[in-house]
Parts: sequence; C-alpha cells; structure tokens
Amino acid sequence: MTLIAATAFLSVFGYSCNHLTDEAKEIVGDYYINEISDRTPLMELNDNCKAIYRTIKPEVITISAEAEWNVVGDSLTFEIDQEKINVDGDPTLVGKIPDRISKKIVAHDDWSLTLEQNGVNYVYRRHHKSK
Repeated sequence: MTLIAATAFLSVFGYSCNHLTDEAKEIVGDYYINEISDRTPLMELNDNCKAIYRTIKPEVITISAEAEWNVVGDSLTFEIDQEKINVDGDPTLVGKIPDRISKKIVAHDDWSLTLEQNGVNYVYRRHHKSK
C-alpha cells in the first residue's frame, strides 16, 4: 500500500473514526431485510462511525459484530472488531469472519439501501435513528 493510500485509509478508519463521509451521513439508520428478520436489524449504522453488522439464519444462528463503518469510494465498508463478535447459536457453524467487509452501494433513499455483493443486489429497509 502506498503511503498516500495508507494515510487516506487511516484517515477514514483509524482506531477512532472522527467523521463520516457526506454520503455516509445520508444513510445513518437501522437496516432490515424482512424475509430474514423484521425485529433485529442486519445493520445498525450510527452517526459516530460505530456499527453493528449481523448475519442471521433465522432459528439457527445470529452473528453480531461491532465495527467501524463509512462509505469508501462507492462502497459501504465495515472494519470488524474481532474482539467484539457475538455468536448466538452453534459456534461450530462459524468460519473465519473477515476483518473488512465491503459492499457496493447501488442506490439509497430515505427508505431503503440497495447493496451489491458477488453480483447479487440486496435491498434493505431503513429505520431512521432517533436524534
């Protein structure tokens, strides 16, 4: 990684994220996919750069990871805190959780966020954070 790229990366994701990009500020909120869970958000994107990122297989397992998040380029990116991962269910079902998760932002508005990963678009329903 070049020095400029490393500096840019650390300015967005350091040990203490101090600002969200303008696009990230537009998408702060809790996000659900009703078919997976309409009670537990898959993503909780807070305005302080902190997030909870979940993978849920209903009635089998829920993996919750604390992360720092931001919009980097055209993608929603999470830096996972490996020390703050919680597994509710059989932990033997969990493989290696990556340190970084990035999903391309296809579209967003006040009510939804569409992310692309591995050629598949996922539409998340948004609940706004209370101020």
